[in-house]
Amino acid sequence: MASTEAGEAGKENTTTSEDVPSPSAKVVLITGGNSGIGFKAAELFLKAGNYDVILACRSEERGTDAVTRLKSLVPETEATFMKLDLASLKSIHEFADAFHATGKPLNILVNNAGLTQGFRDTERKFTEDGYELTFGVNHLGHYLLTNLLISDLKKIADSEGEARVVVVSSELHDPDDIPSMKEKTVTPFEFDNLQFEKPGTYTGLRAYSRSKLANVLFTYELARRLEGSNVTATAMTPGFIPETGLSRNSGAFMNFMLNYILKPVFRWRNISRTLDHGAGMVFDLATKEEYKGVTGKYFKDNKEKESSKLSYDQEIAKKLWEVSADMVKYEEAKAL
Repeated sequence: MASTEAGEAGKENTTTSEDVPSPSAKVVLITGGNSGIGFKAAELFLKAGNYDVILACRSEERGTDAVTRLKSLVPETEATFMKLDLASLKSIHEFADAFHATGKPLNILVNNAGLTQGFRDTERKFTEDGYELTFGVNHLGHYLLTNLLISDLKKIADSEGEARVVVVSSELHDPDDIPSMKEKTVTPFEFDNLQFEKPGTYTGLRAYSRSKLANVLFTYELARRLEGSNVTATAMTPGFIPETGLSRNSGAFMNFMLNYILKPVFRWRNISRTLDHGAGMVFDLATKEEYKGVTGKYFKDNKEKESSKLSYDQEIAKKLWEVSADMVKYEEAKAL
């Protein structure tokens, strides 16, 4: 497996009494918070003050190092690491149990972690539970995590008037922008080939696009199911940010092209964005008064945008929700 944000499982979550924030602090949980957009967003929360930030990521070494770096940047702040492997249903359940054991509330959930295999790869990789890796981590892992924490979000929304879920998707969620998704061998969202089980249909790009489309479908369906609860759900694209390291699995040639040829061109043409830009969007959607009560929407460059045509298909979204509940073996999600 190749990602800094999902993978190895096995070490226990630990917290101490000194990690528990003051009663007035808002608790923010960021998946994949040890690097990239997640780390920068954590820094923004801490600099804003009165936020307790939990970095949920798979590597204890990188997670604790990220906490150390954050505390050096913003001293005397509440930042902790908790182990979460989104490629393992067992790890996700263990994380939820460990979080509940802290006694902390949950004001903001940022589903940020993600991975991709090389876009030209044609060999599938799998999660611990046997699901295609990209779909398993980017969608199923966050789907289960969110459902396990829904009661926490509802509880704080009842007492404080709101809770927010922010989902980091991608412009590549739109199958109309990906010619290979229109080939006869594959369609954008087919439930009998959800994980590209059919021979000759898998590529890393198709898998990533479908998982990001699932993120948007999930966000919209979550917003519908939480209507009236004061828990909001929004999706966003941070734009193309080379520094996220998302292309790390694309091979030496593609990484050379990206870093030394395409990156300067993209900057010149104003196509690429920065980590600060992406993190700023996360922070704004999670905290700003102007987004209070805004739910079931998709954002780009801090503005509400239309997502792909397919993402508004409520029948697909509802079916994906039900199928996902079966896949992660969490029937309680169907009752939400």
